[in-house]
Amino acid sequence: MAAISKVVDSYDFRENKAGLQNKHIIFVTNEVGDDNTMKNSTLANLNTKGIQVHGIHYSGFSDLAELASNTGGKSIDLSNANWGNELSTVIGGSIGGSAGTIIEEEKMATLFLQVGAIGGQTMKIELFDARTHKLGVDDLQLDPYTEAQKAILKIDEAIQLASSHRSKFGSYQNALQHIEKNVSNYKINLTNAESQIRDVDISKEIVTLTNQQVLLQASTAMLAQANQLTSSILQFLK
Repeated sequence: MAAISKVVDSYDFRENKAGLQNKHIIFVTNEVGDDNTMKNSTLANLNTKGIQVHGIHYSGFSDLAELASNTGGKSIDLSNANWGNELSTVIGGSIGGSAGTIIEEEKMATLFLQVGAIGGQTMKIELFDARTHKLGVDDLQLDPYTEAQKAILKIDEAIQLASSHRSKFGSYQNALQHIEKNVSNYKINLTNAESQIRDVDISKEIVTLTNQQVLLQASTAMLAQANQLTSSILQFLK
């Protein structure tokens, strides 16, 4: 009972989801009995925190079997030669299978942001779980004095941890802002290049049009002069 109480008080269990049970303790022991003076307080603590106990023990260990029964867990007798297969039903059925328990990854997800036009140009961002139970400040006590001192130390550690990760996310933000500026410049340069290829150079085309018009007018004037010269010669011959 002392060991189970220690686990309940010290271990960082995942949060239970609505309607689902995903807090479990599998306690394996070859002891045949236990001092039951802590049984009631341990059971109350388990039920308060929504934790199921699964006991793998000899049949004489009635206190552990009672904990399993009263928390919705399963009790397995080590004196049964088939206890190993029964254990697999606990892990497969009660914890990971038909009972609907969701096993979540303890580590936060890592994001990969596409920050370039080419495959593989990504930015890695490691998320940080800042929930109170992850920071160790979800069950602080201020009484007695010694617990208050422990609470202050835990709060200081949580502040340091949160500050370190804030610095990391600040660097992420600066990097993303720098990338955003580069992408904006790239967009402007790409638009200018596309415009030069697609759009007409008005000044150049006006010069070309004027040149062609001058040549056309000069040719017309020369042709008119040639026609007048032919007419003058014919008149002279007449």
